[in-house]
Amino acid sequence: QALQPASNQYKQRFTVRMRQGIYLLPASSITYLQADDSLVFAYDDAGQRYPLNGTLTEIEQQLDPARFFRINRSELIAIDQIDRLEPYLGDRLAIRRRGVTVPFISSAAKTPDLRKWLDR
Repeated sequence: QALQPASNQYKQRFTVRMRQGIYLLPASSITYLQADDSLVFAYDDAGQRYPLNGTLTEIEQQLDPARFFRINRSELIAIDQIDRLEPYLGDRLAIRRRGVTVPFISSAAKTPDLRKWLDR
């Protein structure tokens, strides 16, 4: 067993402290994550916002990269939330989500990697 490569174990759930108590937020119900100043918020299927501990980079490393992609400095999105992509200014993409009118915008630096990630 010691000679076998360690398989990546990604976080299955997050514990979230809120006024009403501590909640368990399954990683499978997270639709996107957004950094706002020094806080990171996870959003679920119902649009509920949950504060998470850690930086966006730290949380990104705990999530399955087959399911989540960092589209810019402040946002990660789940692949199952992407409805379509549209060209946007300066080699960026507008990422349309199901049932949401305001798109996410990828950074120009992340756009090539985003295209590769979607083609896996």
